[in-house]
Amino acid sequence: MIEPPPRLARRPRDARGYVIPWNVLIGVGGAPIFTVNDDQKQWTALTFELCPLCGEANGREMWFVGGPQSAFDPDGWYIDLPAHQECAEFALQTCPYLAAPRYEGRIDIPGHRCSSLWPARASRSRGKACACPSCGQPSLGSTFSTGDTANA
Repeated sequence: MIEPPPRLARRPRDARGYVIPWNVLIGVGGAPIFTVNDDQKQWTALTFELCPLCGEANGREMWFVGGPQSAFDPDGWYIDLPAHQECAEFALQTCPYLAAPRYEGRIDIPGHRCSSLWPARASRSRGKACACPSCGQPSLGSTFSTGDTANA
């Protein structure tokens, strides 16, 4: 197991020992939904220049995680917010969606695997458990702690 940097070592962990990033949505029962970012925390991080992974101030240096299309886009679009270098490096080594870009499973639903990469990736931003028609996994909308299921 890769040891987290000190900033992330202070974060809570789930029952399996995974570090729970600061921006991850916490469900009604208190379980993290690793595939969904908490919109309120995202806005807080943007407003106060906080690292979305540890929740601490970014300081002068902010690191973006993205591929060549992000880096060389004329508008410089990145999906994830800027983070501390050590937090971003840890995420790149441990997050299955970053460390293995073709990862199709879900770490918050053990054993779940989508039949298609793109519907699974696209569905995360809309708060759905899965978008593949053969999957049968229910929507996560009813588990959101914010009560906002409009996008579910």
